[in-house]
Amino acid sequence: MKEVKVNGNFYVKVYEKKDEEEYLEMRKSPMIKRTSGFDTLRYQPLTEAISVLLVVEKDEDAEIPVGYAVLHNLDDKEYQKSVSKVYGIEINAKYFVGDFMIAQSYRRGGIGKHFMEYVINDYCKEESLMMNPNEEDALFWHSVGFAFVGTNKKNGMRVN
Repeated sequence: MKEVKVNGNFYVKVYEKKDEEEYLEMRKSPMIKRTSGFDTLRYQPLTEAISVLLVVEKDEDAEIPVGYAVLHNLDDKEYQKSVSKVYGIEINAKYFVGDFMIAQSYRRGGIGKHFMEYVINDYCKEESLMMNPNEEDALFWHSVGFAFVGTNKKNGMRVN
């Protein structure tokens, strides 16, 4: 598992298929079970095409889960078609954000923006990245560089 400092006491932990054992331990940990909003993460599998990025706040005594992102690598065109079908939009990008969450108490503090900047600039290395936001979150996604595809907002948002 790779760990990267993104801002102050905030770090991103990158879990890929090769890190599955560590990932399963993290999913079962009391810190994840007690953190509100992390229910989906407890059931999210890792595959060759799916990575999970966890953002935590660290101090001398503890690590506090702050948020996470589930990213799909769409190099395999058949997998890309199946993800498009699941989300109901035509996906034409190398990466797709399947899920993104920042804990309620950390919102509007800038950590979500720093986290997505890491995802876009470092993890995805400025490759095309797409997602399908709900209406309430579109303003946040626009602030980190996403724009709607097409004119009807039903085609998702993308960066690059």
